[in-house]
Amino acid sequence: MSRFPIFEKQVPRIGRERDFQRICDNLLKRTPQHVSLVAPRFFGKSVLLAAVAEKMRSSSDFECVIEWDLGHNTPQTDEEFIAEMCKWIAEGFRASGKDDADYLTGNGATFEDLKEFIDLLGGEQRRILMLWDGFDRPLREGQFSRNLWDNLRELAMQSSLVLVTASRQRLGDLIRDGDSVTSEFWQIFEVMRLKALDEKDIQVFIDHASDLKFSRGGLTELVNWTGGIPPLVASVLNGLPAGPVDNESINRAAGGSDEQREDTIRTLLDDLTAPGKELLQALSERGKLPVSETPFEERNDLLENGLIKSEGEKLAASCRLVARSLDQQGSNISLQSRLFGDWDAYRENIRSLLELRLGQVNCFDDRLFKLVGRSLEALPEDPDLCLSDLTHVVQQALQVIWRREFGDEPRISQDCITSWTENSGALPRPILEMMNRDDWTIPADPSKQLPILQLLTGSHYAFTESKARFVGKDTYVLLNALHSFRNRNQHAGGQSMHEGVAASALLLCVELLACLDRESIDRHEPIGGDAG
Repeated sequence: MSRFPIFEKQVPRIGRERDFQRICDNLLKRTPQHVSLVAPRFFGKSVLLAAVAEKMRSSSDFECVIEWDLGHNTPQTDEEFIAEMCKWIAEGFRASGKDDADYLTGNGATFEDLKEFIDLLGGEQRRILMLWDGFDRPLREGQFSRNLWDNLRELAMQSSLVLVTASRQRLGDLIRDGDSVTSEFWQIFEVMRLKALDEKDIQVFIDHASDLKFSRGGLTELVNWTGGIPPLVASVLNGLPAGPVDNESINRAAGGSDEQREDTIRTLLDDLTAPGKELLQALSERGKLPVSETPFEERNDLLENGLIKSEGEKLAASCRLVARSLDQQGSNISLQSRLFGDWDAYRENIRSLLELRLGQVNCFDDRLFKLVGRSLEALPEDPDLCLSDLTHVVQQALQVIWRREFGDEPRISQDCITSWTENSGALPRPILEMMNRDDWTIPADPSKQLPILQLLTGSHYAFTESKARFVGKDTYVLLNALHSFRNRNQHAGGQSMHEGVAASALLLCVELLACLDRESIDRHEPIGGDAG
């Protein structure tokens, strides 16, 4: 029987009273603060936003409450974002029986139009609430500039606009563009992180199932099997027959077959990195591990996802359903032939292999590692999307190189200038132009930076002597190849990227990071230096 809907369009809020009340109290303050709601998949962000919207519509604090699902029909550019925001505000006012914002729906509605409207509301002491669900997607897919975020901050600083966003990660961790990261827009939000359901929240589920009579042991066992992950809690409760519920009742319901539950578990495991799965499997097999023996990033991810729990100085698996599924998978992935023996297996497992390789590399630049790690997440389902960050990967890698080679001032050293200008006839055009201008500042265009790197590493046929202090030829070759992939992705001409080709490009990204790590000025002597 189905006591609780799980993946229907409108799912009622059950439990999470403290989280719900915290958001509502914030919004109903004299001066509300914008809220960023952060939680993994399946933790009920959308359900909670819908409940907040309903509650705020019944209050007199907001002229209009607007729910904007950014996970669908996602804007891709600054102009599209502003136009869509105008449209949603206008539709929200119409739904409230007002026509104040109708002029925002016209073609070519601009930021100036929107700002004028928000300013007008503020002058009349009127306030609107916008709830942005699925905010990960535009940040991940869109080609937005810092100008958009600075403009949105200007709007959000007005008392007439209050924002609540929902995402799986903190907003600052989702930004691609280096300039956008420094926008003060991300600083306006109070971050609220949803955790797995605790016993009080789960008790509310049980109270809603009036035909079930739980023993204390039954509640404990329900927590152990589900880890407080909402759809798993609902699934096990749906599988119980009416009447008394004890430990054995929960064990039977959790052990039964449920296709929807298995799909949920597979998705939860797919969201984990390969090192995260390894840690979870180790905890499942060994029972507990000292916190000090577990890697921080994987440990933190599993804690936030509700899959492990802290017990003093030790960690333990907290969701028996997920741990059991992972154990079953473990027997199928022990041999390389099963992992990569045919195309389907290769396609399914190549991401895990790349993530394991990435995990072997020391993180010398947070932004660069986030860009590559996020690109891996789209493999193999969306090969075009997983290469959409290549421009930023190339740019950030070049910044790291120039900083190591030439310090904080991005200017070619005099030693290089003297050597290269002795054979000016063979100079690549970008360097020849720099010589003619007598301007040796590193240009902003990566296509003009790569010829400099070619000469610097001795990779040019006429300049075979390396002038680099740290960077080597392997790094140049990888960056040059990635630049070609970048051009292929930006000028696709209607030709989709094959998963195998995308995997090859991402392998280049991972190995580029490994090269840069080996060349790190913090751990190695300069190339050609005295290592003895």
